[in-house]
Amino acid sequence: MTHTPTPVARLTPRIPTGGRPILPGGRNPLPLLLGLYVAPAIGFVIAMLDTRSGFRLLMASLGFALLVLVLGLTARVRALRAGAIHVAAAGELRFVPPRSQRAAMVGVPLAFLVPAVALVLIAVLDLPTQPSSSRLAAALPYVLWVFSLVTLARLCLSLRVALGLRVGPDGLRGVRGSKRVELAWEDLASAAPVGAHGPKLLLSTRAGASIVVDANHTGSDPAIIAAVIEHYRARPASRAELADGIGAIRAVEAAAA
Repeated sequence: MTHTPTPVARLTPRIPTGGRPILPGGRNPLPLLLGLYVAPAIGFVIAMLDTRSGFRLLMASLGFALLVLVLGLTARVRALRAGAIHVAAAGELRFVPPRSQRAAMVGVPLAFLVPAVALVLIAVLDLPTQPSSSRLAAALPYVLWVFSLVTLARLCLSLRVALGLRVGPDGLRGVRGSKRVELAWEDLASAAPVGAHGPKLLLSTRAGASIVVDANHTGSDPAIIAAVIEHYRARPASRAELADGIGAIRAVEAAAA
């Protein structure tokens, strides 16, 4: 099942969250991520200084793949802020990751195909490179191919699921890259943030099952999502408001004031 892309709005509604941090350990990992940019920089420097064409090609391609990986991790971290949510700017209420995060999901596996192709070219063209007899070096092209193609295949299969978490008048639906959510309101027992610092959303059903949704699949603070779901779970007569997503957030905000 696919959906036409819609603009995404970033909101910081005044809905109480209990002050729960959203990032692992309650600390912002961006300083650490900045340090990781050293790895691709080393690859690019070696590619410029070395004289062996095959080794230069390999290091440049690895530097590129690592750069895209670090950029993807940075986009993932920047998308999550305590008290902030990303929702579809039109239509029913749908919590969705921002475009930068969605681009990273595709860009990282594609980027790791580049060094895989480089290794094949080096072998086929017999380009001069760093000699190595290790099994790891011999298996590296296959590892990169398998990682990239399996990840891309999973992304293609996930397109059958609606992007993000849709909270509509008839229930909850969607979430790519995680366990699929398909719940009618009468089947939902509760919604709550879970984890040491609330980085996930726990949906409990009346049948005793549990569905855990990672914050990266919604691009939103799970404590806000849980508060919105609980608001409408307890107010069946108000669920028609969910046809206007941003309006529904404002209604929950007003009720919490």
